[in-house]
Amino acid sequence: VVWRIAGVARLLRDYPRGQMLASPDFSLRGVGRWYFELYPNGKNEDHEGYLFIHCRNPGVRATLKLSICGATTLLGELTYGSFGHGTHFPKPCSSNTEGDAVEVRAELIKVCWVGSVASAG
Repeated sequence: VVWRIAGVARLLRDYPRGQMLASPDFSLRGVGRWYFELYPNGKNEDHEGYLFIHCRNPGVRATLKLSICGATTLLGELTYGSFGHGTHFPKPCSSNTEGDAVEVRAELIKVCWVGSVASAG
């Protein structure tokens, strides 16, 4: 799935540190109701200079590949519907975005379980 947010300068101006932008709900490989919580200027002082993101899906345990602003990370065994403490990426700027937009890309790698039902992924 790709979540594209146009207007990098506006995004950084309108969402100061600690302010969150939620994505629309989406499905990954037919699994659940996912959504992102994006903090363009970081969630708190510890994330100064970084974008901070949570991925939520209550009741799912999974591994995701997440790419933002030219950086990619593999997030394993997500539990409790989030990345736990969250994940930080480089803050969006003209050198790591295309067409004045931030793109959040998520790929479901493996589903460990949905609710109490196990899945082979």
